[in-house]
Amino acid sequence: MTTKIRKCRLCGDKKPIELFEIDKRIKGGRTTRCKACKAGLNDKARTLYASLKHRAKQDEQPLEVTLKELQALFTAFDGRCIYCGITEQEAGRSHHADHVIPTSDGGRHHISNIVLACASCNASKGS
Repeated sequence: MTTKIRKCRLCGDKKPIELFEIDKRIKGGRTTRCKACKAGLNDKARTLYASLKHRAKQDEQPLEVTLKELQALFTAFDGRCIYCGITEQEAGRSHHADHVIPTSDGGRHHISNIVLACASCNASKGS
């Protein structure tokens, strides 16, 4: 018995069909992206990017930050709050993306205005 191989549309690697999600809506019953790539789509930077995109639309302001910039932000902060240095593990919850200059005061959705802060520091800062 030969193992079926499929090429992932995201990473371009050829992998066994079992490494692709089952989806009955698709011809052949398997997705065209591997499970590893799908898991990578749900990282924190992507979640933040989607949130900022939604928020920018609500605020009727341009989104001036890219996904790559947000990924670099998470790497640079290494999971620590910019203000107190606590990690997400120590805080017991995810950090917030904090606008240094609040959007309500004219701050922009720009990488130079976004830092990672624990919930406590972000809340104490106010708007």
